[in-house]
Amino acid sequence: MLGEEERDGLSRWARIERQLRQDIELGGLEPGSRLPSEQLLAERFGVNRHTVRRALSALQERGLIRVEQGRGSFVEEEPVSFSVGQRTRFTTQARGDGRARRQDLVRAYDLPAREEAARALGLDAGTPLTCLEVLGFVDRRPMILGYHYVESGRFPDFVAAYEKAGSITRALQSFGVGDYVRRETQITAVLPTAAEARLLKQPANRPALRTEWFNVDEAGRPVEYGITLHAGDRSQIVVANPN
Repeated sequence: MLGEEERDGLSRWARIERQLRQDIELGGLEPGSRLPSEQLLAERFGVNRHTVRRALSALQERGLIRVEQGRGSFVEEEPVSFSVGQRTRFTTQARGDGRARRQDLVRAYDLPAREEAARALGLDAGTPLTCLEVLGFVDRRPMILGYHYVESGRFPDFVAAYEKAGSITRALQSFGVGDYVRRETQITAVLPTAAEARLLKQPANRPALRTEWFNVDEAGRPVEYGITLHAGDRSQIVVANPN
């Protein structure tokens, strides 16, 4: 049982937070492991669940744990590295790192090109575009949310092509785009929307890493414009120097 205040002046929740932090830092709780439930922690420390919840919130703010609604609290793992270079592909980055990757189509829709997309794709504002919102997972954890824009007239029925091919790269290949490279990438930190935070399973008040980019084919013609949000608490972006 913990007293209301200990000699070191720490309150109950702060002592619990310190003990769990030591467990994590000393390896008693391994990266990726699930913490005991709030009820079990309350019983262990002889406090109520509200006190435990405050300690867990402090650990989450430190970036040591993540809280997944309906699943519990988990010890954070090492950040996943995403390489940004001439050939930036989510699926091929799985090779050699031992992590399982997959992509899920969240939704797709047509829309007129806004200024940024039109400029990147070399089109007039208002040109019809198709957007695919794709959620990328690493080891079953949502890591990146990508908005992929292509010209609807040049790539008709692109959604069907993507669903059949299973990737943006193979879908573009079905339209004769044999290869493409990244022409430009801009990286900023932004706060996700509430919907984006839910998809990425991160707090809405925690910044995400945002990349804005466009790709060109072998002839130098723009083929794809996109915006990607990386879960800010578990991602790092590595910029690869061209050879």
